[in-house]
Amino acid sequence: MHIFNATDGKVIASCHGHGGGAEAKFSADARLVLAWWHYGGPVAVYDAATGDELDQFSKLDLPVVSADWSPDGKRILVGCKNANMVLLDAETGATLQTFTGHVGPVWAVCFSADGKFVASSCNDSKVRVFRVAVK
Repeated sequence: MHIFNATDGKVIASCHGHGGGAEAKFSADARLVLAWWHYGGPVAVYDAATGDELDQFSKLDLPVVSADWSPDGKRILVGCKNANMVLLDAETGATLQTFTGHVGPVWAVCFSADGKFVASSCNDSKVRVFRVAVK
């Protein structure tokens, strides 16, 4: 995966070690990049300036298919193939909360603007909204 300068198209950083990623998101402060393979795999966090992999959240039992940063950048929300959504501490990778209720892979996840709620969707045609218990 490469991070490009939007003005001149030059590569700013190359991220190695993850085997690529079909999706990626910058943290709110644009210092970090969260990347994952859309069809399942671990989540990796990269330094946007250097491309160095900072941590790989391979502690999850099943591959991740969707992910998002919390608005404050302190947590990562992942949707998994096992129909669960998991809230992780962005610094340690520790599981903070698990959300259940879907019947298939959680293809999309997001935080509310205030970080107090999370939402998820799956091919069960339902969007589920949960309150975040962790502050």
